[in-house]
Order: sequence, then C-alpha cells, then structure tokens
Amino acid sequence: MCASMVAATPEERTVNCGTTVTIRANAKAHYHFTYWSDGDMNAERQVTVDEAMTLTAYFQEDDMYALYLGSTDDSLGEVVIISETKERYYVGEEVTIRAIPSDACRKFLYWYDDPDNTNPVRTITIGSMNSYVAVFELSQYNLTIQSADDTMGSVEFVY
Repeated sequence: MCASMVAATPEERTVNCGTTVTIRANAKAHYHFTYWSDGDMNAERQVTVDEAMTLTAYFQEDDMYALYLGSTDDSLGEVVIISETKERYYVGEEVTIRAIPSDACRKFLYWYDDPDNTNPVRTITIGSMNSYVAVFELSQYNLTIQSADDTMGSVEFVY
C-alpha cells in the first residue's frame, strides 16, 4: 500500500493510495473561485489520490462597478448616497440613495427607471448596470387674490 499527500493550502493530509478525498476551495468575501491548478473548475470536487500531488486553488476578485446618479434637471434636485460612498461597488452590494429637491419649491416625483416608486429614499443592489435618475418638478400653487369689498376697489395680476 502506498501513501500519498494531498495539499490544498492551508491543509495537508496523508492518505492511503487509492483513497478518494473531497476537497473544496472557499472564496472570501468579494472574491470567487476560478479553477484548480489541474484545470478543474469545480470549487468542490473529489480527487482519487494515486500519487503525491499538490492542487492549488485560484481565485479572482469580483467585478466592481461605478454608480451613476442624476436628475432629469439638475436645477430641480440631486441624488446622493446616504450609505457608505465609494468610487466603485461590488456586485450584490447594497447602497442607499436619496433624491433631494434643491429647495422648498421643488419636489421629487419618482425614479426614472421605476415610475411607481415615489419614495425619495431607495436601497439598490449593485449589478452590471447602475444608473439611477430622479425626476423632480417645480411645484405650482394657485394664488387667489380678491378684494374684500368690490365697491371700494378691485385687484388684478400685473405681469
């Protein structure tokens, strides 16, 4: 009976020749497993040990994407990040944004990509397309002017 070693950093075991061993590559946060040094692309797999071998797991950093925020009219309002602000975000990361009118005469209406969403605060999940635009409008109000006594005087709008 021959003895062989399977090394998968950081573990090393001595096993009997002909033994089938299950090994697994575990990616840390924001990384993903890509392949083993023998070309196998399964993070978890079985290996039959019939000689001394070293298998190395290769990992790659997850994709990161920029977040684009805007307004249909910058004079009416802006969109800001209210969670942690970064230059780029990992796929699956959640980010909370807020639409802020530029003053009391402007109001947020809805999100351009989701017209039914009228909440100015929104939590989004980063994917491959990350563009969020807020729709604002200038508020309009009726102004009524009147005379308390028409026999004493009248009122009018002067433009």
